[in-house]
Amino acid sequence: MFKHDIAKILSTAALVAMFGVASADAATITFDFQNSGGTTSGSGYGNVRTYEASGLTVTVTSWGVTGAGNTQFQTAQTGYFSGNGLGVCTRAEGTGCSSPEHQVDNSGAREYVLFKFSQAIDPTQVAIDPYGAYDRDVEYFVGNATSTILTGLAPSAASLGTVGLGTRFTSLSTASESGRIVAIDGGTVNALLFGVGPLNSSGFDNIVDRFKIEWMTVQTSGPSGAPDPVGTPVPAPASLALLGGALLGLRLIGRRKA
Repeated sequence: MFKHDIAKILSTAALVAMFGVASADAATITFDFQNSGGTTSGSGYGNVRTYEASGLTVTVTSWGVTGAGNTQFQTAQTGYFSGNGLGVCTRAEGTGCSSPEHQVDNSGAREYVLFKFSQAIDPTQVAIDPYGAYDRDVEYFVGNATSTILTGLAPSAASLGTVGLGTRFTSLSTASESGRIVAIDGGTVNALLFGVGPLNSSGFDNIVDRFKIEWMTVQTSGPSGAPDPVGTPVPAPASLALLGGALLGLRLIGRRKA
């Protein structure tokens, strides 16, 4: 009877150890650009804003297609507008540009905001809102960026692919005073270049687009936020030790019965 009880206990312990492995649980993190300008460094063109949420850091820079006859990226200014979000002032508009040019737009020069994360994540949504009644078409690029310097590159998958941002998506909409939430595709990456596309090209209409970026959600895996790209359960050390002890105990009992 005593041996039978021990065998049951050890069997239960083995099952607990087997099913008690630590798997990576997805976590959703939100970066709020409406109510915070982040930590700033630098000023004027090429300034940097850094945000932290749940141990994850994102570095934000802005870029305008103002170089080489409006065909290549140059550094721009990332503006923060309390209660409204992030906007961009390009070299064509001047630092501290006024409304409506201080939004992310394609009036005169296409504007983009680069988000570089401290680890690989899955960006899922970006909320935008026009300051006025404007079109809200979006173009974005995702990838595992090897550099955050876009100077001299062109806003194309081929050119941006040289720094790991070669996957391009578009999300088209209509003119409105209302905001919209843009679903982000592309999977697990470490960078997102988010902005507006050209007028009357690549599926875009011939209407000027303008908006501010309000917030963004990303998804990570695991309690520390470390991504788990294959989704494979990782046995916890304590569970492995318990499993090993339980199996050894069962083996010894089996030998005594024999």
